[in-house]
Amino acid sequence: MAAAPCPRRPRRHQPSNPPLLHPSLPLLHGGREVGAHQMRTYLTPLTFSAPMRTLSIGSAIRVLAPPRTHVPRSFSNLEALMIRLSPELAARIAARHGAVHHTELICDGCAPSAIRRCITARELIVHHRQTYRVVTSPETFEFRCAAACLAERSAIVTGPSAARLWQFRHVRRTDHPIVLIEHGRNALERGVLVRRSNRMTEQDFVIRPDGIRIATPPRTWFDCARDLDDPHFERLTEWVLDKHASPPTLWSVVQQLGQQGRPGLARVRRVYSQRSVWQKPAGSGLELRVLRALERSGVPELIRQHPIRLPDGSVIHPDGALPDLRWAVEVDHVTWHGGRFDAQYDKGRDRLLRKIGWQVERVTDQELREDFSGTISGIVEMYQLRKSEKA
Repeated sequence: MAAAPCPRRPRRHQPSNPPLLHPSLPLLHGGREVGAHQMRTYLTPLTFSAPMRTLSIGSAIRVLAPPRTHVPRSFSNLEALMIRLSPELAARIAARHGAVHHTELICDGCAPSAIRRCITARELIVHHRQTYRVVTSPETFEFRCAAACLAERSAIVTGPSAARLWQFRHVRRTDHPIVLIEHGRNALERGVLVRRSNRMTEQDFVIRPDGIRIATPPRTWFDCARDLDDPHFERLTEWVLDKHASPPTLWSVVQQLGQQGRPGLARVRRVYSQRSVWQKPAGSGLELRVLRALERSGVPELIRQHPIRLPDGSVIHPDGALPDLRWAVEVDHVTWHGGRFDAQYDKGRDRLLRKIGWQVERVTDQELREDFSGTISGIVEMYQLRKSEKA
């Protein structure tokens, strides 16, 4: 008598035609977002959401994933974690100077236990709430800014910190990021100076390739006013006008943010009102200091970078000039005009200016450092002589 066939174990119900899932759509399982590349068989309702629509899938679905990567036992916890990351997330971590968020690791398929092991072994350093630094990446200033923007979505780097990233001159270097965040929000825990504001629009900041949200140069200039004194802020204003913005652009920022009680507003208005709108930016902080000292000594406001055409057809722009008197002032820096060739060039240019009736008073930064007031007094005397000659 033939043996009866063994009964087959009933197969768990599977959908006949499981829907195809696009890997760019996030998957939600039990309220937790998971990566579409994870390999799981879910026995509870699974939904994935996309902009403007939500789709529910049956009671069981299999999400396919690439084969599991073999990790040698000699690898550390961090190496075992990083080797399983997708190339996209690994590239983002590298671009952000080693900053990564807990949600990104979970969505990329990392197990929470693996993340905890890396934190316990101090291979992932906690910097803010659920924001980590990969231990192989140094804790640079750029990392601190990127981590702050990653931990708090409303954070915008501004003030002297943004000035450092924009490579502004005349601003004191800061090691801790200064960020603006909205009122009522703060996921930042350490190493960050928080300032609050609700007057930030999309026109006030840009996003760098490393994920840092940084205030635009005009907004950075305005926010630096509370951290600088008047002389330094005036030099910063001239530098920003020379490199990044026009006078109407800066004035529009003042009008937009010019509400009473805002820190630094009084300094912005005081410094900005002292310069003529038609004036070109000063070439250096020392040049600006000399021109201001001459004005305080009774010399009329000199026109900066006034064009003068020489007999050979070339056009020069002295640091300051009075066209009515054909009198100009040049401030030379030893670093820029220290060579013999530069000195000969300046002498030749001065001879051409004398041929067309111009008189040039040339001073060096070394003279100004040794005796600033005496040098200014000498220039004022030459101005008085020139004025009497033209009278």
